[in-house]
Amino acid sequence: MAISKKKLVLLIAMVVVVFLVFVVISDNTYTPDYLIIADDDHPVSAEYASALEFATASNYAGTMVNIEKRAFKACYALVKALEKQGIVVNVSDGFLDDPKDDHGTGLGIDLVISKDEKWLDEPDELLAETEAFETIHALLPEYGFIVRYPEGAESVTGHGYEPWHIRYVGKEAAREIADRGITLEEYVR
Repeated sequence: MAISKKKLVLLIAMVVVVFLVFVVISDNTYTPDYLIIADDDHPVSAEYASALEFATASNYAGTMVNIEKRAFKACYALVKALEKQGIVVNVSDGFLDDPKDDHGTGLGIDLVISKDEKWLDEPDELLAETEAFETIHALLPEYGFIVRYPEGAESVTGHGYEPWHIRYVGKEAAREIADRGITLEEYVR
C-alpha cells in the first residue's frame, strides 16, 4: 500500500513534534534549587521564580494551580500511592507569587483530604485528621517530599504546624530530613 506524499509529510511532522516534546520534557539542564528557603529573611529572587518550569493542573475546587514540574510528577505519584491505601487527597495550592512564602518556590504544596464525600480544606478540619496525616507523612520521603512545617519546630521554621503543607526537596534530602527528624532549615545550615 503506497502512502501519499501528503500523508508522508504529515507523518514525518508528527514524529518531529513527538521528538521535540520528548526533548523538552527530558531536558536535564533545568535544575531549580530544591533546597531553597523562602521567608521574610530569604525572599525568592525574581530570577529564580521566572526560571521555574511548571506543570498546571486543576485542584480539588477546579482552580488551575502551577507546581514545579518535577514536584508535580512526584505529587501525582504520591496521590496515586495514597489512593491505594484508601486515602484520597488533592492539591489545594501550589505556586503563589509571593517571594517570602514557601509557595513562591513552586515546590510547596498544600493538600486537602476527601472524607465522607467532602473535601476537608479548613485548618481545623485537617488538623483533626491525625491518622490520615501519619500515613501521608510516612510516604512523603519516598516521593521526595517533607512536611514543611512540622509539629514542634515552630521556633525553627517560624510557622505553626501545618500537616497539609508538603515541600518537594528530592528523594535523597527528603529521606535524610525524615531520618534525622529535622527541618529544611536545619538541613541546609
